Amino acid sequence: MTTLSQILSLARSGSPARAWDLFAQSTWDESDPKAFTLKGRLLKDQAKAAKKAHHAAKAMQLYEQAANAYEQAAFLKSDSYPLINAASLALLSGKPKRASELASQVITLIENNPHEGENAYWRSATHAEALLLKGDEIKARAMLAEAIAKLPNAWEDHAATIGQFETILTEQGKNCDWLERHRPPCSVHYSGIIRLEDDAIKSDIDSYIKTIKPSFFCGSLAAGSDILCAQSFLRYREIHNPLAELHIILPFPIDEFCQLSITPFGQNWVKDFQSIIEQADTVTEMGLDNPPHHLAVAMADKIAMGQVLRNARNLRSSAKALTIKGRGEKLRPEIAAWQQEEYDLTQLDANRKSGDKGAFTSKDNGKKLQILLWFNGTDIVQNDNDILKAHEDGHYWAGDDLEKAYAIAQSFMSDRCKIGCIFDIMHIPTSDMIGRAKAIASVSKPHGVSCDYNSAMAFEFANITQSIEEFGALKTPWGMQSLWRIL
Repeated sequence: MTTLSQILSLARSGSPARAWDLFAQSTWDESDPKAFTLKGRLLKDQAKAAKKAHHAAKAMQLYEQAANAYEQAAFLKSDSYPLINAASLALLSGKPKRASELASQVITLIENNPHEGENAYWRSATHAEALLLKGDEIKARAMLAEAIAKLPNAWEDHAATIGQFETILTEQGKNCDWLERHRPPCSVHYSGIIRLEDDAIKSDIDSYIKTIKPSFFCGSLAAGSDILCAQSFLRYREIHNPLAELHIILPFPIDEFCQLSITPFGQNWVKDFQSIIEQADTVTEMGLDNPPHHLAVAMADKIAMGQVLRNARNLRSSAKALTIKGRGEKLRPEIAAWQQEEYDLTQLDANRKSGDKGAFTSKDNGKKLQILLWFNGTDIVQNDNDILKAHEDGHYWAGDDLEKAYAIAQSFMSDRCKIGCIFDIMHIPTSDMIGRAKAIASVSKPHGVSCDYNSAMAFEFANITQSIEEFGALKTPWGMQSLWRIL
């Protein structure tokens, strides 16, 4: 029998329909409040999906059922968590009076029990949400500020509360702008030129970082701009925000990257590079198959930008980019793509030293960044346009258009078709690449696409999917690889 915790994990991994099927089939204890809490969660997921698909009446019905499930959980065990969920869902189901009544019960419960709630933050945040549901926005604002002051760096918790407040305020027809001051700090992608001549750019970088106060800083680490950006962030982190994170994504393994992009510019840069690597929260190395340099850099940029966007979305905060470019030069294509998506971009101009150090050239061998989709399943039939290519016991598609790749994957999703996906540098997919995609497909779940981390971040940047969630890991010759599900 599937346990309630396993069903909850399935729902969190991006398989709400499958989670509901298992829950409906299971013989759970009707005296267990956790079962009703899970039921409420699963019904709420269905309601959100119905609302997103513009099925308003169905969504309200599901919200009402979810509210009833949470209310039953609170009846079985006095607890503010299911009770506040019941109150908020009552509002979404078109019952503001019932929402206010339940919110009053939440406030009474909290005021009578000083230990109510998971921690000091959630106790005050729940109290604030109850006040908001009762229509007392002034007190709700003050209580939310008090909650955040108790745990100022609990950014993920703040994000969850802000999302809930946005939903309630929107349903009440009220303005959400005042929530902006409470959003977690921004996430930033940084990039820039090597052969940097202009040391004055340091103060501009410092000023930028002190102004925007990032919580998440992600990019590469070549000599010049990259290192100056990372050093500035680390100085800011040490003084102002010890919990802020530095994430380094290198287009090549560390030793190779150091030989290409650090050592030619002097030992001082090498020492700086090594020091930053030691202080970074994570270091991701790419380019294991010796790809063309410009494509490896482009791929690292895309994945770093996807990671920044994902972190910002998870925290319900903002994503920004900082780039230092040569004076009079154009933006790199990946940075220009960020700008075209109308994400926040700050450009700082600097002088570039003349010479050919760091001016890497790559042979035009037909390779480019592409998505490879692998399809396991006997129900796939080639259409007149031959979208898919047959290969041994399955079919595949490869191309550089992420939106097209997503549309093709959606068109073949079924109970009998498993789809695996990788994002890599290729001309014609090699047997190794196909093998990787097949391995991922073998653990895929129906009605979705399973992919590697690089694919997930590429799709994050493209912003064309319904959801992207991590659901597990796969053992490979290169170690454990995280697995992601795209819907």
